[in-house]
Amino acid sequence: MAKRTEQKAGFSFDGPRSVKAAEHASAIDLLNRTLRPGGPPSILQEYPLVLSERNLRNMRVIVHDGRVVSHAAVYFSNLRTQDAILRVGCIGSVATDPEYRGRGLASRVVGDCLDLMREAGCHVAVLWTQRHSFYRRLGLEAAGSEYLFRLTIADIADEPLCRVAPYDPKHLAGIMRIHEGESLRTERSRREYEEYFSIPKARTLVGLRGDLVTAYAVLGKGEDFKGCVHEWGGDPADLFHLVRKLAVSAGLKEVLILAPAAVNPFVDVLMSKRVPYLLEHLAMMKVIDAAALSRVVDSYFFPQASSHFGIISDDRGIWIHVGKEGAHLERENMLVRLMFGPERASGILKAAPPDMIRTLERFFPIPLFIWGLDSV
Repeated sequence: MAKRTEQKAGFSFDGPRSVKAAEHASAIDLLNRTLRPGGPPSILQEYPLVLSERNLRNMRVIVHDGRVVSHAAVYFSNLRTQDAILRVGCIGSVATDPEYRGRGLASRVVGDCLDLMREAGCHVAVLWTQRHSFYRRLGLEAAGSEYLFRLTIADIADEPLCRVAPYDPKHLAGIMRIHEGESLRTERSRREYEEYFSIPKARTLVGLRGDLVTAYAVLGKGEDFKGCVHEWGGDPADLFHLVRKLAVSAGLKEVLILAPAAVNPFVDVLMSKRVPYLLEHLAMMKVIDAAALSRVVDSYFFPQASSHFGIISDDRGIWIHVGKEGAHLERENMLVRLMFGPERASGILKAAPPDMIRTLERFFPIPLFIWGLDSV
């Protein structure tokens, strides 16, 4: 990606471009000042992979007078759905020095991240934010679904069925075995597991029966996910016990549990116990390569539907095809809501033929979930 230098409003800006090794400390300083003004730990400890010096090319910056003044980073992952693997670019740590705000720098570094994803062959971009209107202007849209349960600790019986221990590296193999049995997850290397389970203020408890890890649960992650169990897995009965122990140790009377909006044994038990919950958007998302994404979807769509699925982009917009039938999508950013929810196809493609809608609703929305440790 070519380096760019621009004169704007009296400032000479260098970028957006990848951060240089000599500028890494300046980038981390910017993020700590703007996103973690309360002090230690450093945001680098909270996000050890995306902000690592091993990821310099994917940390995109704008520099003025030798100082990083705007930043956004990308971390590339393979996201497993129930039927396919999607190449995803997650954007995080978007920040601009207060002195330089109002000049469009954040839009430029995020746009540069999206360009980087196109070069890398990503299917979808993902970003977590409350600033929906700002990111909609860049083509992202709130999409996907996840549950946020609110569990009152007094409602959990203190009936230990397993031995509870704080996380130790010797438990990692058992945690990996449990997590990799999840149908919705991000693929991780062992090094990624090791880094994630070393994040400050992320407390992990494991359930043990003998030496076998039967469950694990993670509460908090640096300054994020406070009071929230954002990653967990294993035996549902043991999980309730772990959640109770985590909450009591943190002095919490209730705890939030982040969960996939999909079939899952622990989710089923939470539902059966009528634990209150909210159905929320997974993230803001954008389709990066519609043609490549349609090929991935068609690989499992066609054998079951006996009709090919396709996404075609032309000067009139986006067209969705199922076999010989097609329908026009009014807004490109609605493509992620069609494919990943929360709407049904009938609510988005209102002029589509009924048979096409019925076929689409057999397959869409595609369930996705990104566990808290994988967020950037």
